[in-house]
Amino acid sequence: MVEARGEVVVSNFTPEEAKALAIRQARYEVIEKVSGVKVAGVTLVKDMALAGEFVKSMAKGYIRSEKILRWEQDKYQPTQKDFPVTTLRVVIEACVEPALPVKDPSFRVKAELNKTVFIEGEKPVLEITSNRKAYVHIFNLTADDKVWYHHEYIPQIRMPLAIEPGQKLVYPPKGIALPVSLPDGYKRGTEAFIIVATRDDTDLSMLFKVKKEMSIPEFNNGLLSIAGDIVEEMVIYSVEKR
Repeated sequence: MVEARGEVVVSNFTPEEAKALAIRQARYEVIEKVSGVKVAGVTLVKDMALAGEFVKSMAKGYIRSEKILRWEQDKYQPTQKDFPVTTLRVVIEACVEPALPVKDPSFRVKAELNKTVFIEGEKPVLEITSNRKAYVHIFNLTADDKVWYHHEYIPQIRMPLAIEPGQKLVYPPKGIALPVSLPDGYKRGTEAFIIVATRDDTDLSMLFKVKKEMSIPEFNNGLLSIAGDIVEEMVIYSVEKR
């Protein structure tokens, strides 16, 4: 188990955002300590771009379990001339497994969203490509730090989605809309689509909860149980209330 902390300038975010981002930054630090890969050079989250970087750190290692040890709050004042701001700090303890190299390191999946900032109710569209024949599973990391598997998210959608090399896979399929939404009480938040691709046509519904939210450790333990090579792509976006 490794201990780490995440710290956020509260005045830059809503209380809900600050809490989620502090936890994500703490995970960032844990993964950095275990993987030995320097993925951050900051101690305070100050803008939404950094918020996205903290989400991306998940791909560097897998948090298998975590425990919040304590929350702290104090004032941050870089110099006497600066106005003090409130900071929120979380200290966590986590067990991390570093990301393992894949057998085919040239296997790549890429994804793009039609927008990077959505107003609640707008419809995201993903375009996914692969340099190998692959089978794609799509997950959603929500603003309140939960993961949803899109298998049978609605009756018309079943995972995996097959993709050929050079093919452009559009998700959701034509005629289906999946409007973005925010958790209750949130005015805005940072979210992500997580694309997991395998070389085999594998049913993952036994590894991941279907139609139910998962915690980050639950999601990661599912990933670590997948046999064979997997590649991941994460597409980050923000959502705002109307």
